[in-house]
Amino acid sequence: MNNNIPNNEQVNAYKCIRCGNEVAPHDVFCCKCGCITTYGNSYVTWDNNKQIIDNGRIIKKKKRLFAQSVLCALMVIAFVAICFAKHLEFYYPIFKFEKIALEKINGYKSVLTENDRTYYGKKVESVEEAKELIAEDYYTQELKCKYTPDKDSLEEEIEKKYDIAAVHLCDISDETVKKMETVLDRMYTLFPSIKGYLTNISVDNLSRDYDGVATFVAYYPFVNDTLSINNFNKVYKTEILLNSKYFLNDSLLKKDTPTKYVGGGTNLDSLAHYLGKYVAFTAVIKKHQAAEFILETSKNTERIEQTIKDYQNDELYQEIVKKSFLEYQSQTEEEVTFEKFLDSISKKAGEKIDDHISRETIIAEAIYDYYLHNDKAAKASLIIVNTLKEYL
Repeated sequence: MNNNIPNNEQVNAYKCIRCGNEVAPHDVFCCKCGCITTYGNSYVTWDNNKQIIDNGRIIKKKKRLFAQSVLCALMVIAFVAICFAKHLEFYYPIFKFEKIALEKINGYKSVLTENDRTYYGKKVESVEEAKELIAEDYYTQELKCKYTPDKDSLEEEIEKKYDIAAVHLCDISDETVKKMETVLDRMYTLFPSIKGYLTNISVDNLSRDYDGVATFVAYYPFVNDTLSINNFNKVYKTEILLNSKYFLNDSLLKKDTPTKYVGGGTNLDSLAHYLGKYVAFTAVIKKHQAAEFILETSKNTERIEQTIKDYQNDELYQEIVKKSFLEYQSQTEEEVTFEKFLDSISKKAGEKIDDHISRETIIAEAIYDYYLHNDKAAKASLIIVNTLKEYL
């Protein structure tokens, strides 16, 4: 009972059916628990008020919820868009912490990206689709890297200029990327026919015991490796993996190449050695007419299998080295052993691993010598390079 109401206007107080709180006769809602009152319920059922509600002047509860849901959804979309536009910069502290931890473990700066991911059960019908899948695999990892506008544009430029599906240089400094591009440019100028067969150049945490600035992977089963070729086409990557130990440490790249390699270059220059392996593999692809090596289908599976077998057994490489050695002997008056022939190039060329001398390494060192010294390279190197060009 409200004692402030004059006696002639006083009415009996009503109670909320939910909480028992006293409510005034014309209260629409209980001020304590929010429950609608009897008066409030009748208010929304009166014909006059229903007309107002139906005309949209009062938003029904369901409509309010829908509007709020749409607004929340738009806010989430906007937030995600902003995050991606900024490369999810708020994740950088987490990634930075992970990189610091990896540096402690490996003893040098490392990357968080992965180059050995595989996919299964994907329908790939063309070389273009295969390249898109390779590029997509790296794009999903870009957030783990720190990019600059210069590096973004350089990656795109390298991809277009040399027809490479994915160039992913992650945390490499802009200065190093530019220097690396000069090595690529010279190699593709010396051997223009190699364009289009390399699918990847990316940074990788290679073994701590590995002393090379990079490694060459002739074929990496990327998509549908174990599935039947009758149902699923297969995708292979041919890639150059840059050693994070060197490419994230500019001072190491500036040092002279180890003495076992061809002399006269820096560690960065020795990237030409691994690109030389790619040049040699291009010759194997051309020999077996497997131009679309990236995509194995029922139509080209025999040619691709022959290419892989040839590469594994050093068949073409042995042929090139043997032919070059015989040519070298014919141009030399004194008798020359195979060991001396190799030593004239570099110690690396004649290096034995498990009592085996790699013909691939011999050719790569000859190309590296040619890259550094042009026509002043060792006679053996020039003969090997000229012999190789016959197959390109």
